Amino acid sequence: LKAELGRTASSKGTLAHVVTVPNRSLYDTFVIDGGEDVGIAIGQTVYAFDSIALGTISAVADTHATVSLFSTSGRETPGSVGGNNVSVALIGRGGGEYEVRLPRDLQFTTGELIAYQSTHTAVLAEIERIATDPRDPFQRLIAKVPINLQALKWVLVK
Repeated sequence: LKAELGRTASSKGTLAHVVTVPNRSLYDTFVIDGGEDVGIAIGQTVYAFDSIALGTISAVADTHATVSLFSTSGRETPGSVGGNNVSVALIGRGGGEYEVRLPRDLQFTTGELIAYQSTHTAVLAEIERIATDPRDPFQRLIAKVPINLQALKWVLVK
């Protein structure tokens, strides 16, 4: 259907080297070595391994750009959970972690992936822990980016 409507899945993008990893730059951001000189623009999505959505370009200079992580504290990102295909809002907790509040009646398991809602299929996070309280009708899913952000070397900007 996507191909018929002109929305083909393409892995084309701009490969960029990570200059400063998140723990060496401003809170929940990192800098890449591509900027306006290679066509990078504010708002583009940044991926690790072309399959893990990390964040968006928040600032661009001639030769470098700043990436703001989706997991920035308080930032809300739409997603959907695995086999249930339940739409969720991931709330950033910082450092690659998210929290999702959903009714306790819905069943989830640790290790389940949460996908980024876009035409390009990508993972946002993996459920690490499920916290429930019998007094609360909601459960909290604690999820984390499934890669080590401190070891990030290359990203793809689309």
